[in-house]
Amino acid sequence: MTFKDQILKLAWETNMTNEDIRARLGCSVRTVQHFAGGTLARIKAKQGNINKQLPRVLILDVETSPMEFYGWHLFKQTVMPHQVKKSWAMLSWAAKFLNEPGVYSGVVNPQEAIDRKDASIMNGIYQLIEEADILVAHNGKKFDFKRLNYRFAHNGLNPPSPYMVIDTLTESRKMFDLPSHKLEEVAKALNIDTRKINTNFDLWIRCVHGNVHALEEMEGYNIQDVYLLEDVYMAMRGWIKSHPNMGLYVEANEPICPNCGCIELEYNPKPYTTHVSKFKSFSCLSCGAIGRLRQSTVGKKARKNLAVSVAR
Repeated sequence: MTFKDQILKLAWETNMTNEDIRARLGCSVRTVQHFAGGTLARIKAKQGNINKQLPRVLILDVETSPMEFYGWHLFKQTVMPHQVKKSWAMLSWAAKFLNEPGVYSGVVNPQEAIDRKDASIMNGIYQLIEEADILVAHNGKKFDFKRLNYRFAHNGLNPPSPYMVIDTLTESRKMFDLPSHKLEEVAKALNIDTRKINTNFDLWIRCVHGNVHALEEMEGYNIQDVYLLEDVYMAMRGWIKSHPNMGLYVEANEPICPNCGCIELEYNPKPYTTHVSKFKSFSCLSCGAIGRLRQSTVGKKARKNLAVSVAR
């Protein structure tokens, strides 16, 4: 049995954590994560809540090179286009499908990093996005998705097929009053073991100077962030009120959790109310999300006699 097979067997046929597997096989936690995925996501997957009909959720993260430009002084200044020596480009990307083992990644070669060329790695992430129904990223709306779109267009690729977006940074800011909403800090707040690779700006400088070891380190850092993001998303999923509705992708004969697709729902004695109606509410026994049925419990006669306050 290969080393990879040993990891997958322990990960998916036992209840061992990544740390347990690391200790058993004498490897690093990063190696276990590379083949088996995040502990939290894997445990959730093995609880029997995966439905083959559910949409494919792609967890992704990208890293880009810094720009180089000429300036007259430090701090506040306006940099004009003619002052830019080298613009930014993609350095690496990493992505994995939720509840599926393994991770995909791409990184430019040393000369491409120096020249700010990324055509060689853009098709890989483009094809993964084509396969996905939902994309998850931390600060994805302002950073990852816009940067990917630009580099797709720059390299002659058409807009990818439609997908829905979950930005864990946006959702964290909506729901939690944390001192910091950086991915690592959100993970700590949710009691998730981070084991994040320590980096500083020097890593990016070494990458754009074509240091092959720095590029390998960048790819590893990228992969580690994807595993961490997967665990953060799984922990946050029940709290996301604007989560794409999983029920739209499933032909089910009974209500399912809109956040995770689980059929195990516990109906609450307290209804969900609006200004003009009431609905039966439930809690998902898998992710903990609160949902409601679409059929109103207020009868036609009661609705007819219902008065409402004025809007202004």
